Amino acid sequence: MNNLMRICSIKCFSRMRNKAQMFSSMADDHFHTRLMHSMEVYSVAKAIAEKFSSSCSIDDDLLTSIALLHDIGHTPYGHIGERTLNKICSGEMRINEDGPDFKELGCSCGFKHNINSGILYKEYLIKSKQDITSQQCNIIDGITKHSSLFYKNDKDNDYGFSYVNCGLKNPMVFQKKLPNTIEGIIVFYADEIAQIFCDYKDLVTGGFDVSELMELDIFQKAMHKLVKDDSNQKDFDYNSVALEVVNYMIDLFSQSFNIHSFKFENNGFQECLGKFDEVRSKIIRTNETIAAHDAIKESYIKVLFKHYFFNPEEALDMIEDYQNRMKRFAFQTVEEKTKFEQCKSDDIPEYINKSFSKLSDPSHEMSKREKKDCQMVLRWFIRSVAIHISKMTDSYADHKVRKIISNFD
Repeated sequence: MNNLMRICSIKCFSRMRNKAQMFSSMADDHFHTRLMHSMEVYSVAKAIAEKFSSSCSIDDDLLTSIALLHDIGHTPYGHIGERTLNKICSGEMRINEDGPDFKELGCSCGFKHNINSGILYKEYLIKSKQDITSQQCNIIDGITKHSSLFYKNDKDNDYGFSYVNCGLKNPMVFQKKLPNTIEGIIVFYADEIAQIFCDYKDLVTGGFDVSELMELDIFQKAMHKLVKDDSNQKDFDYNSVALEVVNYMIDLFSQSFNIHSFKFENNGFQECLGKFDEVRSKIIRTNETIAAHDAIKESYIKVLFKHYFFNPEEALDMIEDYQNRMKRFAFQTVEEKTKFEQCKSDDIPEYINKSFSKLSDPSHEMSKREKKDCQMVLRWFIRSVAIHISKMTDSYADHKVRKIISNFD
């Protein structure tokens, strides 16, 4: 089976066709999905690789794998889904008013979609009984590092990074921002370029005022190029403008990035990215429709998390995945390890509940080692709930929330 067919066979990849890039289920078919975005990242990465083909050797299979798989760990509802799961997992947000305080219990863990992508790809390899070769380590590295490894001012949680890194032949460094390979670095910046393309197009499609974006240097240069190439045309559709901006950014990157030192020789490319991000964020942040929509989707994620946290038996695949993850960890006490290994899948919910009860009851006396075991059991259950939700498409998450609410009523 060739590489592209193998990628298409991964469930988390195919689900991206029903995960929106920015506007979630408020969007119609004209807006970007995660799958569309991933295909665009792949296209931009290939174009950049072509620019560097005469000066270095680039592994096409590695580039393709990182580009197409980089977002498989993304959540339903776009970044509001990711931010909400992180707030819950890190203990910043409780799933209900009188719900457990994960920070107080010592079980907070955080959530980031890129590290989650690394988790899902690694588990795909394990489930399909593939050896994790050096090549696959490089894929995991590129996927995991296509975005920052921690949130600003929050390095207390590793978001599952240690779990992804465990057992790899080429271990990753948490503090190192960029991937280890040139293919990973190309995808890192191709992702930024592709985001300009899709976010600009979606803002225009959504009827947003993009006049401030059009004043940016990259858009002015794109318009100038279009006018120069076709002096008879005065107006250009936004798709032509977006494509020209991508071409300009690809050229700018290839001219300013030193492929041998992995460093920029000038700040032009990064300044363009920064200015676009600043204006885009301002447009999104000040829009009342997006704010209202995000508030709804945040509440949906909370409903889903609360449901599976207190009813894990409803998701047998989540329990099975949780068991497999836990088997890769070393318990502090032999007694606890034995208890866990003797549990059948049907017993796991009760086992988790007992650990939760021990931690929640201040009168329950435990040794430090026993407490650490209970915290690990609960921490990885919290992460497993988050991973389970992250796999959902937008439409399935909506459906599940409606079903939960109707049963509650």
